[in-house]
Amino acid sequence: MPPTTINQNALSRLTELSAWVSETNEFKAEQENLFRCSDEGRHVRVDPLLGELGFNKIKGYGYSIWRITGKIALKATRHYQSLFFPLSIKSGSGSAAGEVQAAGEVLTPGSYISFSSPLTLDSQLDCLIVYLPKTDDSSVAE
Repeated sequence: MPPTTINQNALSRLTELSAWVSETNEFKAEQENLFRCSDEGRHVRVDPLLGELGFNKIKGYGYSIWRITGKIALKATRHYQSLFFPLSIKSGSGSAAGEVQAAGEVLTPGSYISFSSPLTLDSQLDCLIVYLPKTDDSSVAE
């Protein structure tokens, strides 16, 4: 599935979130090269983006903010559609600064992809994963 590009208002919210994430140091190690944002302020910071995209109106949605520091495989969450949003990208194997290779696609901040199988990345980046409950019609409104 090709990447989806978000609208200009959502891109502004994503840029604000990215700036905040890059400044916070409150991350907890989940495994090698993978750190989950644990900053209590994250809920207030991510809500403007989720609101702009309409995701916060979907009952049962969730999200997590991650810092990746090397090769990692992000797992899809069962019973949820997982959406991968790069926030800030330094560089890594096969990726230039400002872009990341994911699921055979080149992503930059402002684009996202849905994934249902492990998403292998080898990069230095912060990202947002949004989880939307799967329904009979599990497509994402754009």
